Amino acid sequence: MSMAISVLATSAMAACAAAVPETGTDPATIRKVEQIAAKRESQLKTLAEADPEIRERCLISDGDCMIEVRARREKLSTGRSFYKCHTGLELEPSQRCEENVLVDEGHGREVADYYELHTWCIQRVLECVARGQQDAAAAAKQARYKERRQAAESSVGAKAALAAVELAVAKVDFARSTLPASAEDVCTKLADAPACLKQVQDAEAAYEAYLSTPKGEFVAQGAIDRYRKSKQAEVSCQDAELQCLIEAAAEFGGVKQTRSAFDTNLELIAQRQKLLQSQGSAAGQACLQQAVAGHQVRVVEAYRQYSKHPQTYFRLQLQKAFQRMHRDQVECLERQAQ
Repeated sequence: MSMAISVLATSAMAACAAAVPETGTDPATIRKVEQIAAKRESQLKTLAEADPEIRERCLISDGDCMIEVRARREKLSTGRSFYKCHTGLELEPSQRCEENVLVDEGHGREVADYYELHTWCIQRVLECVARGQQDAAAAAKQARYKERRQAAESSVGAKAALAAVELAVAKVDFARSTLPASAEDVCTKLADAPACLKQVQDAEAAYEAYLSTPKGEFVAQGAIDRYRKSKQAEVSCQDAELQCLIEAAAEFGGVKQTRSAFDTNLELIAQRQKLLQSQGSAAGQACLQQAVAGHQVRVVEAYRQYSKHPQTYFRLQLQKAFQRMHRDQVECLERQAQ
């Protein structure tokens, strides 16, 4: 037990005294003393069971009132004789005896006031301890949440699910970039979009909630499965938008021949994304940027012509310009992987 706890307990042990004679202090005051002493006994028990580090910190930060408590205790005993309490007994029983003597001699109200001050001071420390324990519990929960999330999202299954989302997004971005400027609003307000978004949000919420599952109920694979389900919902939404963009291309020169060229670009994008996943996105950025820089002029010019004349011939030229760029990206990544 720390010195601070010992000081608290030393004063508190008066609560456990034997029955005090009624002479000198009225029965109502004696009962009040006993009630406050019992309350303090409970407070000290709670304090002793608290986390030692939190308790000591709170005794320093919120226990300064103990200075007044000790001064009040000293004032009670100054100038009084307690000869029958000092017969070789331990310190705490001796102080308990002294306070009983004070009550016996008619100073029950002073003792009650002292006890009230003491319990008030202990309560301050206990409130600090409660806050500290809540903060510690919240910090532990947050740390556990982060650890579980990191473990789930670094798993093979989770990485594959994320890669599927990145590929789906890349396909949609490409498909949208092959429509003329006049079609920029095409497929931006799909009828099923709100419901699809709700499925994604619900799946993400289920994953987030599972990460906070109590220790005994949490299973690592359960987190991975929920993460994958949330990513599958995202892919589903992206796929719906991609299909819409493919169908919309028919109004802007999209025919069987241009669709074949478009599909070739999608295949190249899939190869590129797979290589990026294996090498790491950051490591592969140089290849992507180099190819973009090398083909940007031709791609931009092809798009300008197509946007001005959204017909089959110009759409096909745009697809071919993209093919050359995507193929260079893939070949660069393949050389880098060797």
